[in-house]
Amino acid sequence: MAVDTITYMSKEELQKIIGGNIRKIAYEKNVNLMKLAEKVDISYEYLRHIVSLKGHKSLSLYSVYKFSVALDTTFDELIKQSEH
Repeated sequence: MAVDTITYMSKEELQKIIGGNIRKIAYEKNVNLMKLAEKVDISYEYLRHIVSLKGHKSLSLYSVYKFSVALDTTFDELIKQSEH
């Protein structure tokens, strides 16, 4: 019996996707990143690293949840890969 192989994206790739989605959703909802950092109780500098194109900082599940609440969006929207 053949075993199906599951391919996972790397942690770094997922961090970039989440950071990009945070940046995009905040922009679409006209949410200032400084205010967003306050809402989720992190420094603006840390948020800048999260939303950078390099995705330098990792996020806990709880942090992703806090971003979803602060941006009034779903967890799924934050982890969704764009369809380019």
